[in-house]
Amino acid sequence: MQNEKKKSESGPVQGRFPKEPYASPAEVEKMNVLLRERREQEILRMGKGAIPALVGVVKEESLVWMGTAALMLGKIGVPALPALVELLWSDRLMVSMSPVLALRMIASAHPRETAKWIASYVNGEGGERLARTDEKTKRAFDVLDKMMEIAGERMEDAE
Repeated sequence: MQNEKKKSESGPVQGRFPKEPYASPAEVEKMNVLLRERREQEILRMGKGAIPALVGVVKEESLVWMGTAALMLGKIGVPALPALVELLWSDRLMVSMSPVLALRMIASAHPRETAKWIASYVNGEGGERLARTDEKTKRAFDVLDKMMEIAGERMEDAE
């Protein structure tokens, strides 16, 4: 029982992301270099492993690379949803708006998975957050609502 407790405290539950994906400054700098050198395929091969460093780049608020990092998260797809949605809750407006296009890309490319993830989020850990009435919550709600709209349209088109 104690071992199980230690495991859960030391990292995320399998299949889930921590609320704040963490990358060391060195990992974020390496990602900055990969982005500057336009090594997109190398980043995409990293898959889920690239998510924390890409989030770190977004949080640095470098206007040049923030959007590029967010779009790379969008290209990673469904595994990046938790990290991208978490960015919506940032107190810094530029950071909170950076994932919007990437989230729309994922909703369009993976409509069923996106709709399922959003439903699970709203009915689970995101429900309490979305019940708030502040501006940050309104922005996040609007983005999630638009994602559901896009996903719904794409699923209708597929029928």
